[in-house]
Amino acid sequence: MSHEITRRGFTLIELIVALTLFGLVTGAIYGVLRSNQLTYQRQVAQVDMNNTARTTLSVLRNDLRGLDAGDPLGSDILSMGSDFLVYRVTRSLWFLCQPPTATTITVFYADSLRFPKYGWSLSAAMDSLLVYTENDTMSVGDNQWSRFAISGSPALGTACPGGQQSYTITLTGGTLTGVDNGTPVRGMQTWKLTTYVDGLGNWWLGAQQLYNSGSTSALQPVVGPLDGASGLSLVYYDVNGNATTTPADVHRVAIAVTSRSDGRVVTQSGLGYATDGLSTVVTLRNNPAN
Repeated sequence: MSHEITRRGFTLIELIVALTLFGLVTGAIYGVLRSNQLTYQRQVAQVDMNNTARTTLSVLRNDLRGLDAGDPLGSDILSMGSDFLVYRVTRSLWFLCQPPTATTITVFYADSLRFPKYGWSLSAAMDSLLVYTENDTMSVGDNQWSRFAISGSPALGTACPGGQQSYTITLTGGTLTGVDNGTPVRGMQTWKLTTYVDGLGNWWLGAQQLYNSGSTSALQPVVGPLDGASGLSLVYYDVNGNATTTPADVHRVAIAVTSRSDGRVVTQSGLGYATDGLSTVVTLRNNPAN
């Protein structure tokens, strides 16, 4: 007795159903993976934007806190606008290690716990100095900072007590009468922070140094990208809380930063650039109270 073995394959309908189910499952998996990828991209963009905004605020806040708009020698703010600021800021701190001559001062240059150096070497092309003047040691009413220009290149040596490394600087533009040994000296530089657009159409916060000759360094990017021309907003207020455009009257500065994602991400309105904003208010130092 023989038996006939029947071999059955897939019917066309079964094949179509299987392919359809496979496509549905594959599509669902792709959808989940794509959703996770878009979420990750958005989260990375959010972190980057937040870092950009925080860094921008930090740069401005750190420098603004050291400015003195009411300085009798002239405001540390030289010019200002809603998206730029030109200011004179301390970049070095020194201490005299010898009594000054009529035109020179000698300061400690060696790195040490007792007499550290702060900042970098001075340059006649870039810096001015503020020298603390004691005048009458029996009175505090005559103490002041005196501004000087630097003449020539400061000279390194070992003129400080004990043969410690020294920095001898020739000054012009004032008198060193009333300046005592141990006096602090502040090295000042002039900088401009401003927004600008690069060749790709991205907006950045940039910085450039202004030299004593009137020339400037190349504009360098500091942080970005920002959200267009309105990515940085600076508003200046006087001591009474009124908006002002006069540098000498500035008491505090309101800063608002809006950063932008590097690339396009999924937003609530579709695929596009995301933005994030932060704001703060900074009070300048030594501002008159009335």
